Amino acid sequence: MMTQTAALELGAYGIRVVGIAPGGVDTPIIQGYKDMGIIDKLNACQMRGKLIKPEAIANAVYLLSLEEEDAINGSVVMVDDGYASFK
Repeated sequence: MMTQTAALELGAYGIRVVGIAPGGVDTPIIQGYKDMGIIDKLNACQMRGKLIKPEAIANAVYLLSLEEEDAINGSVVMVDDGYASFK
């Protein structure tokens, strides 16, 4: 709702608001899981069998920032390798 409300309020100023909802991302914050030996379980939760790289999140943000994508507004883009849709 926050994304939609912000898009509604800021649209008059030409500002788009798009939320990014990442899934499991392979960052240093998950090192504890790696140390506990459950990284394979985390990888198995992903459709392609591996955690998402931070660069993939950055690529999605870049794509949404392009002028050609200016019709996307007030949405939340799932960057989760399909986890929310298929798991």
